[in-house]
Amino acid sequence: MIFARQKSGAVRRSASGNNGAQLLGNTVPLLGRVLLLVLLLVMLVIANRGWQQLRQAPVDVVKIFGHSGQASSAQGVSETEIYRALDPHLENGFWQIDLAAVQFALESLPWVRRAVVQREWPGTLRVQIDEHLPVARWNASHVLASSGELIEARSLIEFASLPQIATPGGSAHSRDEIVALVEKYNQLQKMLAPQGLAIRELGSSMGANVWLIVEGETRIELGERDHQARLARLINLVESGVIASWQNIENADMRYTSGLAVKWRGEAGSQMPDAGGEPAALRSDRRAGVRHQMTQPYLETLCEMTHATSANVHGKRYA
Repeated sequence: MIFARQKSGAVRRSASGNNGAQLLGNTVPLLGRVLLLVLLLVMLVIANRGWQQLRQAPVDVVKIFGHSGQASSAQGVSETEIYRALDPHLENGFWQIDLAAVQFALESLPWVRRAVVQREWPGTLRVQIDEHLPVARWNASHVLASSGELIEARSLIEFASLPQIATPGGSAHSRDEIVALVEKYNQLQKMLAPQGLAIRELGSSMGANVWLIVEGETRIELGERDHQARLARLINLVESGVIASWQNIENADMRYTSGLAVKWRGEAGSQMPDAGGEPAALRSDRRAGVRHQMTQPYLETLCEMTHATSANVHGKRYA
């Protein structure tokens, strides 16, 4: 009996030792998992802080290409204007900059036709500018670009070598009206080019009444219709020798249907036709439905090319 109790006690001690070993064995993997989880959380916090710092990293360098304007220049976009458009966006940091918004801001500048904005690692913003190309002066305050847009200029002095387009209404014209005037200019310039002449000014009342001023300050009144045919009539007169030289003409009025009127350069005379297209007296007589009796020395009239005589001095009524 004593032996049995001792054996039974020995058995109890053995069971208690096994339970302790089993508990320790279960605790070690759990502790490892907790430590691993804590380590992962720490790594996530560090990574998040690093990402936030990276997102907020400033733009270190801005590279600008393609602009031609200077602070004192009326043509092109200046670096100062570009930075003024960029500054509100640069505050957002390198990775948070909205490139589309920057592009829109740049393309809102008057002389910028297109802008391309790109990030370059690690902290450079690259800006490529495509500027409008000026092709003509438009009235007294704008420049016509090759894209067909009207750009307000601080001064037109720098554009003095460009042809002038004069219209009523300032810059308040539709794109169709602008395109029509450009096409008219190109058609008439193509006819004058073989004569060695360039159009310095094309004027239009936008009611189709058109006049030209070519090199040498010769003014050509083309009226409301048949502009190319009327200019061709004058060109033929010069080429045939009826008019000795373009330099002799101060004003050629082509608004007759079968003839023309010329004021010779240096000739003393009365008031020339105004920018509206017709002399005031002729406009008032036309409204009354009568023809004006022209008197010397205001205009000397040349008749049809095949009948350069004074027999048909008046031609037909103005049109």
